[in-house]
Amino acid sequence: FTIPTGQKGFAMPYTAVAFRPDGRYLVTGNMNGAVQVWDAQTGKEVHRLGAHGREVRGLVFSPDGKHLASASSDGEVKLWDATRLDEKQEPRIPPIRARVPGPTLNVAFSRDGRRLATGGEENTVKIWDVETGEELLPPLRGHSGEVYTVVFSPDNDGRWLASGGEDSIVKIWDSRTGKLVHTFRGHTGLVSSLAFRPDGRRM
Repeated sequence: FTIPTGQKGFAMPYTAVAFRPDGRYLVTGNMNGAVQVWDAQTGKEVHRLGAHGREVRGLVFSPDGKHLASASSDGEVKLWDATRLDEKQEPRIPPIRARVPGPTLNVAFSRDGRRLATGGEENTVKIWDVETGEELLPPLRGHSGEVYTVVFSPDNDGRWLASGGEDSIVKIWDSRTGKLVHTFRGHTGLVSSLAFRPDGRRM
């Protein structure tokens, strides 16, 4: 790849990157809010999706490669049809309002691609229906600070949802009922990233 340069010869600062699961496309987000699609083999720009009003903080594909979520620093999350990245399109549903307090994307897809989790307002976690954009459960409450990261367990139905953030605590929720299952304590600073082991037995 050759990174395009701005009018004054400086590289446009890219703030987020993600490969589609099949490796065909690389998607980038930058400081001016643009979401660009590149051919991963040739490095040529294929298309430019609609821009955000602020810099793009993160990009994530659903595991099945059908959906793409882009999030900006103003908390706007847009969902795109990832099977048509080379075509002109509008976001699949009206933008979802989330919280993006840090430099990482506070968004996660379930493995089946049917649900999206975000850090919400007032230190909450929210779970959305990807097809309709509707909240599936009332906001999950329990954190005493901003939620910086969320992740579904890797099982097919993504039963467990983990969240962490400003209060140094990691919480595990039953994503089907919204019930708080467990709270892990031990960090002394904010939790900015979470990941499950592929078998889902460790985090």
